[in-house]
Amino acid sequence: VHELEPVLKTARKMNSLVLVSIYRTSEMFTRNLLCHFERLDIRNYIFIGPDRNFLLDLSRRGHPVIDVNRFVDDIKEYKSFKYQKEIFVKAYVIKKALEMNCDTWVLDHNMLPVKND
Repeated sequence: VHELEPVLKTARKMNSLVLVSIYRTSEMFTRNLLCHFERLDIRNYIFIGPDRNFLLDLSRRGHPVIDVNRFVDDIKEYKSFKYQKEIFVKAYVIKKALEMNCDTWVLDHNMLPVKND
């Protein structure tokens, strides 16, 4: 949670941010999405997903990621919330991005942008 603002500042480009949920998606599709982002010169993205080795691998390779399970564990007052963790973290990140005057796009695992703008 304390590292969210610096991650948002480094990931945003021209006051826009793409939040990509990689829940329920395969590694192959996510790697394909990364190639697609590279081809379109999209660098203002953050991956959000569950705690797993692939998310750690993306982080090691320099891609900004948010581990939902660790993120929620850091927020003590929300330990007992009944909503899905993924939805809660998306909403929290969007709220922080809006506070920073940053436009935010949210993509699920089955969406691809066609242009970088």
